[in-house]
This record gives sequence, structure tokens and C-alpha cells, in this order.
Amino acid sequence: MVLGEAEPVLPRLLPALARLTDRRNLIEIGATIPGCYVPSAYSFRYDSDGRVREISVSDGLPQQVHRVSLKKSDQAAHSEILSPDAELGMYMTELGRGCSRGCRFCAAGFIYRPPRLWSADAVLDSLDQRPSEVNRIGLLGMEMADSELLDRISGFLQANACSLSFSSLRADRISPRLLELLSHSGLKSVAIAPDGCSERLRGVINKGLSEDDLIAAAVALVDAGIYTLKLYVMVGLPTETEQDLEEFVQLVQKIRENIRPVGQKKGRLCELILSVNSFVPKPWTPFQYLSFGGQEREQAMQDRDCTAAVLNLKKKIKYLKKSFARVDNLHIKVDRPDKVLSQAVFSRADRRIGPALLDIGMGKATFKQAMKKHKLSSWQYAVRPRDSDELFCWQVVDQGIQAGYLAKELERSLTGQSTPPCDTSLCRRCGVCGENES
Repeated sequence: MVLGEAEPVLPRLLPALARLTDRRNLIEIGATIPGCYVPSAYSFRYDSDGRVREISVSDGLPQQVHRVSLKKSDQAAHSEILSPDAELGMYMTELGRGCSRGCRFCAAGFIYRPPRLWSADAVLDSLDQRPSEVNRIGLLGMEMADSELLDRISGFLQANACSLSFSSLRADRISPRLLELLSHSGLKSVAIAPDGCSERLRGVINKGLSEDDLIAAAVALVDAGIYTLKLYVMVGLPTETEQDLEEFVQLVQKIRENIRPVGQKKGRLCELILSVNSFVPKPWTPFQYLSFGGQEREQAMQDRDCTAAVLNLKKKIKYLKKSFARVDNLHIKVDRPDKVLSQAVFSRADRRIGPALLDIGMGKATFKQAMKKHKLSSWQYAVRPRDSDELFCWQVVDQGIQAGYLAKELERSLTGQSTPPCDTSLCRRCGVCGENES
């Protein structure tokens, strides 16, 4: 397995694999090429309660496999093979990698550190390589784009009669130039991700978006001719209360009240689509220590099953559905916490879950059946709270984040402290960009 980004590894790995005559010699590749992980060379011992006690490594291999990352690039990654099934006929281009924001629930924001923005020349060259018959462009990493890059992308799209697509926008990064770009692209809808239901919760997750940011963004987008807005939000975040859910209901009402007159001036109705999802704790984030379902540590340890966690999430989703049930031009999409439980299990599971995954993938068993057959505990993986000094199975990977940083970020989260975005020229907080500041 290659851990990290492929570009720095493939020039060495492919010739080595071509020379390989015996699979048993794979361990030599793991010892000589950075980023190569040979699972069979790493063995795990577990305590009676299922926690990882020790990770043993074969001679000649590192205790941790360093994740490889591309330091800089004069080329922006883009689609090489277009498939309507995989990419909806869209030509995808990467603006950069990682994210500087440090949202505490987001795995990508931590495992792709440091954030890197490719040059405008590299991005434009990538766009220019698209097949001439393709005019739909998908941009990855819009939250990283600066004004120069947006200006040049806008000029390219207009000159080449291309339309634009992306996953979501940061509400505090919607500039006049970006609005012009969106307007020329003929987008019918745009997604904004508050993620946390209240301003307090957005502080807990280090999202850094105020209510005013979200309302202003919605008004600006409608004024630019985008009349369908999607809002992504999670339930089950740490410290979440009913008051936070109530604040989200009020926020949506304020957004509706502010965008309605803007749409009416243009003779258009505005539509809101709310996407409500259950929060899943992920490895290599400050929230990797927490319980699925938002349970407090003491309650989770006392229950020792997943029923209360799932019911807690269902209750919150039911409240939001009821609150918005009779609101005109508003649609709410929700997940099923009992189904999301499997995601929470897989998110922090170790190699012991392999046989269950195989049964599920081959259609031999449902998730519940496979877990029962192989005597695996969903509570152990999804709900059990972790200790700050616990050894995790994913620590065979060296992400470059210094020991203790994620636990410290969790402490800051629970006390409502924010952490500034990454400044790779100055910041040494997490350790990825160099030695930690004193």
C-alpha cells in the first residue's frame, strides 16, 4: 500500500514492482521506498477489552510509515479518463491540496497538511488540456482559491464557453469576482456548509462562520441569480444541545426572510435544501477520541451498546424535520442514524474487521449479520470513547502531526477556543511544517 500522494512515490515504486519476482520480497520495497506500507510486516496485540496494546514491526522497517506528500507542483492534477458514470461527464481540475481552516471534524484538513495552492498558470494549463468537446468543469479546492486565480479561471471559462461545478463554498469567501464567475457559469444551485447548528457549535468545531456570514452569503448568491441554496449541517457534534438545534431553525428562518425579497425583485422564488447528517468521528482529527452519537463519556461507558447513540441522533433529526415540516419552498434531506452507525464502525475499525467487510462486500451478510458472525462489537469501534494517550491502529502511519497535538485541539474545542488557519510560512503548531514553537 502507498500512503499519501502518489506523484513522489510512483517513479521509484513502479520499476521496483516490475523487477519483483517473489511477493515475499515486498518487504524490501517497504524498507527502501518512503510511503510504502506492507501490512503483513506489522502485527498487533490487543488487550482483553479490545484496545491496541502493542504494534510490532519486522526487522528493517520503520515503526511508522511516513505519509508522502507532494511539496510543490507545476502541474495541477486533472481528469485523464472521462466517465459519465464516475464524474458525470465533468472534467475535474485540482486547485490545490489540503485546507488551511483546521475544522476539527474534517479528516482531509488534517491528513493533507500542509495546505498547498497550485499556481494560476498550472491550473489554467490543466484546464486547457481538457478534450475540446467537454465544456463542464469541476474544481476541487475552491475554498483555497485567491482572487488572482479566480480572475483567471473566470476569464478562461467565459472565453471557452465552459460551465463550472464544485462541491460547496465557504460563506466568508464569496467575493464579487466569485459571484460574477458563478453567474456566468449558469449554476442553478450552490451549497454552503455551516456544519454546526449554532454559532457556538461552529466555534467548537473551529468552522469560523458567524450567522451574519451565512445570511450575507445567501443574499449575495440569490442576488447573483442562484435561487436554490443547499445548507449542510451535522447533528451529534460534541457539546450539542437542543438550544443549538433551535438556533439552526432560527438561522434558516432568517435566511428565508432575507433572501425572499431579493428573489421577488427578480420575479423568482427561492428554494432551500437542508442536508442533515449524523456526525462520524474520524481518525487523525481532534474528534477521533469521541463517541458516535454525541454521548458524554460517562454515559457511553455505562451503556456499552449503540442503542442510546442512535436514538439520540434520531431524536435530533426528528426535531428538525418537525420544525421545517410546513415551511414553503424548503426541503430537508436526512440520513438514517442506524445506517450511519456502520460508517462510524468502519471509520475507526482495525484489521480485525476485514473478514466482516469481505462477507458484506460479497453479499454473504448484512452489516449486523457480519458483525455478529465474527464476534465484533459496534460499540467498541463506534461509541467507546478513547483515552488521550491511547494507542490507535492508524498510528502505523506518520502524518507528521506531533504527538499530543490532536488531544490538545480537542481540549481547546471543548472550552470553545478557536485555532487560527494555517500559515505555512509562520505556523509551527501541529508539527507538519517543522519543529513546534516553544
